[in-house]
Amino acid sequence: MVKLVLKLSPFAKLAATVAAIGGVLAIYGLLRDVAWAHNWGRALLFGGAILYLIERIRMKLRASRVPKE
Repeated sequence: MVKLVLKLSPFAKLAATVAAIGGVLAIYGLLRDVAWAHNWGRALLFGGAILYLIERIRMKLRASRVPKE
């Protein structure tokens, strides 16, 4: 069995969740030809992805500033 551990801040987890919901909503909108779902899904997907990347960069910068003992 493989165990995957990913340490994320609560904000990064929230951003990843929003991006995942947006992806599902965008696919639903495309498959069912529902314009509002496709538009909102795309917005949530890209917005969540951008926020996730910003938070990951912020986490890495914060970790590099902490002195290692």
